[in-house]
Amino acid sequence: MSTIFPGGSGITISPGQTQGWTFTWDDNGWQGITITQPQPTSPPGVTLNYDENGVNFNEGNGTYGFNFSVTNNTKFVVTYNIQTSWFD
Repeated sequence: MSTIFPGGSGITISPGQTQGWTFTWDDNGWQGITITQPQPTSPPGVTLNYDENGVNFNEGNGTYGFNFSVTNNTKFVVTYNIQTSWFD
């Protein structure tokens, strides 16, 4: 099971703001190459910056995870979704 906490869709980010995220999954092993992408939905044509850190394993609760952030370098308030996919 994979989770993004908090959020997933309809997220708003103000100009100049950075939001941090953590993608986690349980201890059933490595799920493969994982790609997370912010997908702006409005206003049309904007892009967001994305920064990803390495994968870690939390022995305390048996979960894998990595942190990433999304930054809005535009002059607009942007609404976006987080799209996650993985490949074995």
